[in-house]
Amino acid sequence: MTGQSLTQCLDKYYPKRRHCLLHRNHCPRHTRLIKDSDECTFLNNWLTDLLNNLFPRVCVLCDAPGHRHLDLCKECIADLPWLKDCCVICAVPLPLNQRNLCGQCLVKEPSFSRCISAFEYRYPVDRLIIKFKFSQQLIIGKVLAYLAAGIIQQQTDENDLPDLLIPVPIHPKRLRQRGFNQALEIADVISEFLAIPVDYQSCSRLINTATQKSLPAKQRHSNLKGVFSVNRSIANQSIAIIDDVMTTGATAEALSRCMVKAGARKVQVWTIARTPDPLIS
Repeated sequence: MTGQSLTQCLDKYYPKRRHCLLHRNHCPRHTRLIKDSDECTFLNNWLTDLLNNLFPRVCVLCDAPGHRHLDLCKECIADLPWLKDCCVICAVPLPLNQRNLCGQCLVKEPSFSRCISAFEYRYPVDRLIIKFKFSQQLIIGKVLAYLAAGIIQQQTDENDLPDLLIPVPIHPKRLRQRGFNQALEIADVISEFLAIPVDYQSCSRLINTATQKSLPAKQRHSNLKGVFSVNRSIANQSIAIIDDVMTTGATAEALSRCMVKAGARKVQVWTIARTPDPLIS
């Protein structure tokens, strides 16, 4: 998969969508399997085209016609802050034409092997993610997750794909307040794109911590001690943690460390966006 352009990855995905509108298997969400047959593919494509003709896609940024069945136009997609120069482990943005280890990863490598993020967390991606999380505009999350899935496929060799996608768990109280787990919504799209099952039951959040956004970096790490728990065996599994944004990496580190202690063979982190390090930028 590495070496392919993003356009090739997206083109390869669309004619072979695994989500059939008529024949979704009745199985648990975390081991979703979709029947793959010519009939299902034909009906799915027909219904998709019909729905797109009845309800044309409109760009959420400029109201122009959507591109590739997305709610973003071609021009706005091109103008998004795609993450290019970054740390090869934690994906923190680096100065132009640098793709090495950042200072933090040189001092101490994290428990996860690497992070892949599609975008830098800046305008307009930051505004889109806020609308997705706090205004329940789930379609925005699906669009960004779809674009991120293309980047993940582009940057990941087929032999390096994980066995499971595990969205960062949300505390039940927070889930009742928000109505959904944004990480699970993202994971579902990536799962469909890459045909990797989503496991949302093996890990849980034990403590409803304060919002990380308002905390300094050191306090973010201490705030997450003992927060996560592994409830089922993940021994010898390769796992990708799914989240919307990686900021200091405290959440990813706490959860990946918990997974490694539980016997996970390898842990990656996949997010839509990565915030810059203020000390670097």
